[in-house]
Amino acid sequence: MTGTGTGQSLKDFSHVLRACYQQATQALHAIELDYRIAGYNVRLCFAGPSLIPLLTPALAHLAQSAVAVRPDFTVLLWDSASTQVPLSLQSWQQRPYRQQELQGETPSYYLNDSAGRSKALVSLEGHCLSLIDLDENLAVFWVRRVTDVPIYERAAPLRTLWHWWLCEQGQPLVHAGAVASGENAALIVGHSGAGKSTTALSCLASGLDYLSDDYCMVSLQPEASVHSLFNSAKLEARHLQQRLPELAAYIKNRDELQNEKAVVSVYEAYPQQMRLQALIKAMILPVQTATDRPRLTPVSSFAALHAFAPSSLLQLPGFAQADLSRLTRLVRQCACYRLELGTDLGKSALLIRRLLES
Repeated sequence: MTGTGTGQSLKDFSHVLRACYQQATQALHAIELDYRIAGYNVRLCFAGPSLIPLLTPALAHLAQSAVAVRPDFTVLLWDSASTQVPLSLQSWQQRPYRQQELQGETPSYYLNDSAGRSKALVSLEGHCLSLIDLDENLAVFWVRRVTDVPIYERAAPLRTLWHWWLCEQGQPLVHAGAVASGENAALIVGHSGAGKSTTALSCLASGLDYLSDDYCMVSLQPEASVHSLFNSAKLEARHLQQRLPELAAYIKNRDELQNEKAVVSVYEAYPQQMRLQALIKAMILPVQTATDRPRLTPVSSFAALHAFAPSSLLQLPGFAQADLSRLTRLVRQCACYRLELGTDLGKSALLIRRLLES
């Protein structure tokens, strides 16, 4: 059993974190918010209000009234600064246990127990922790203070916890954008910088429905379908101003644009075009080109898998062979295309619309 640096198992440590959360709610009342995600009832339990304006806007399109039934998944959230309930991560730096060091937006460490039923992601630099107990469908998110919550966490809140829990349900989180027309959707896949966000937002501006620009969840039964999780989008500020100026009024982090991408609330800008679910008809691999005539070209399912599986698996800690198998099945269930974007994004969006409506 993997330890936590204090001689405890992750399962034991989860009970310590729950006790800290209960102590935090004694200082500040618990606030419970319910969401409906791909047919599941999810409850976020905040100790006080401090984290709510940072972590809930990107989930606002999934909010629902309080449900009487027990939620399928519960997340306890608290910060030390507002609740005065401390938690030290110094012992994690000693590393006397099995772990995987991850490189991403912030260096972090992934841990799991021998059975894979408890998992944790610790960011020592960001002073935050995510832990899940899959046997109890319960998770904890802690941060030292609200100013430590990074921009990527605000744009895609609790992404790691969703990934762990949704994979357990057989509905993995994937690194892809998604747009739809009618009942049909296209997944927009590729490495960071390939043009996923630009393509998805251009389709939105041209009248297509929007599900995601960066991360969404997929299910394979009874048919391949995509589900929206986050209603925010991230894009370089200069690209936003040049190509999609109509979204500039909805930027949420204007004070950080010198060092960060712009985070846009799509739900506020286009509430009527926000879609929760659609059937996956095609997978599109955007490629930046200088042509003024965008073009769609069929590609193999292997090319599509190579375009999005590495980032879907490696950017989210704790992937398993079953996750790769699901992604392989997904690409085999839909048509795959290479999209030469060109300089006229409206024309690219028109090609995608014609594909979905054909």
